[in-house]
Amino acid sequence: MMIEADVSLGYVLGDYGDPVPIMAHPPSFISDLSLREFVQTFIEVGKSETSNFAYYALYEEEPSPQATLQGAKKGMKQDFKTIDVVEESLQILKEYEDLVTSECVGRVKKRY
Repeated sequence: MMIEADVSLGYVLGDYGDPVPIMAHPPSFISDLSLREFVQTFIEVGKSETSNFAYYALYEEEPSPQATLQGAKKGMKQDFKTIDVVEESLQILKEYEDLVTSECVGRVKKRY
């Protein structure tokens, strides 16, 4: 299972200091979720044996292992929306490299 996430440079709602990598698609430059928070949540939910809260909220019953993809490999793909956000994003991702396994280092696709 893969999650695709758009990363832009901007501000986390309520914190208008220096711009940081946020989860947003242009033209948005304000988000309630930073890249750092997104990665932390992704790792925590991925480690959890009981990460079924979304399914339970919808159906009010425990999901089957097939419904949660329990045991399935999970990954994320970042779509950096501008070149300005790449360097700081890679620094943030590097902070978490010891907490995840990686079979794909990365690929950069230039759009002209």
